[in-house]
Amino acid sequence: MLVVTANWGLGDGSLVAAPDPSLPGRLSAEVHRAAWRAGFRHDGRYRPLERLVLVLAGDTFDTLVSDRWLDGARPWERGRAACARCVRTGADARGHPDG
Repeated sequence: MLVVTANWGLGDGSLVAAPDPSLPGRLSAEVHRAAWRAGFRHDGRYRPLERLVLVLAGDTFDTLVSDRWLDGARPWERGRAACARCVRTGADARGHPDG
């Protein structure tokens, strides 16, 4: 089963609302439910899925919507400072404390 979801635009919460902390759990529950339902065949028999692939495409985590870029630095610039800000902003959008 292939599940593709995109364009969530989850930012770090500095310029737009922070992601709902319950979102990962809800997404997981919905994917699990969809996989379970997909196991039921047209003839009524149940056969579990052999594999499930989840693709978070597009701008699921939006590192551009952050106040880290208000001082003149830009995410498309090369260099350690811009790279570090991108990493930190993405980590904050995911709710991951260590990046």
